[in-house]
Amino acid sequence: MKRIASLEYGQWDELEELVTNWALIANQALVQVLFQRYGLQSHLLAIKQYLLFGQGEFVRHLIDLLADNVQAGTSSLLHHNLTGIVETAVRASYSQVSCVCVCVCIDVCTCVYEIV
Repeated sequence: MKRIASLEYGQWDELEELVTNWALIANQALVQVLFQRYGLQSHLLAIKQYLLFGQGEFVRHLIDLLADNVQAGTSSLLHHNLTGIVETAVRASYSQVSCVCVCVCIDVCTCVYEIV
């Protein structure tokens, strides 16, 4: 803080060094909070395994469950039914320890499309 008070107009190199140092400190604190408090690594792993199809069993279970339910027609699928199908596929394909964390974050969005 003393270095900030001693800065004068035109000391651009010193100002750049201060800003760089404070940015480094802020970035380190942010990364620490994201990884330790919010478990960013486990979220990224879940994205890799489920959304990027790194977990082939999940995709196979999901397609099998969806095939059974979609045969009656897509208009009969409800939001809570789709969420349950996805959660069932996760439980069937992943270890129960990580499953709880993943299932808490699962949500399904549905859209209504009209053919004109």
